[in-house]
Amino acid sequence: MSRLIAASLLLLALLPAARADEAPLAAASQPVEAAAPRTIVVALRSREARLAFYREACLQQILAELRERVPRDAAGKVAHGKSLLSLEVAADGRLVASELIQPDTSAALNAALLQSVQAAAPYPAFSPALSKDYDHMVLILPFNFGD
Repeated sequence: MSRLIAASLLLLALLPAARADEAPLAAASQPVEAAAPRTIVVALRSREARLAFYREACLQQILAELRERVPRDAAGKVAHGKSLLSLEVAADGRLVASELIQPDTSAALNAALLQSVQAAAPYPAFSPALSKDYDHMVLILPFNFGD
């Protein structure tokens, strides 16, 4: 047997065996997966006033940005179209995600809407009561252009 192997075996024999109380320390140092956020989806007609109020506040914020971006024809009239948007907002008002669930046939209208969603951020922070119950809110927002 070589000296290196013999020295390694001797060293292993002299090391104390792992104690049972050391295992929790090793487990505690492992990365912990974060809990999924508590999310609520607020559809077109929410019956809960606090959710409807928050949805309306976000919608108005987007509309304020959209008025400047919506495409117009040569006469200055707003293009006609409809879109349905999904908007996910965190409790601190941060925009988490947005997606056109039903995009309009006009790429220009879709682009204007998505740019407005980004420009309107950050959205209002949740009230303390909403923050107690939810981490994220997904809002379903309809947009009717030119009506």
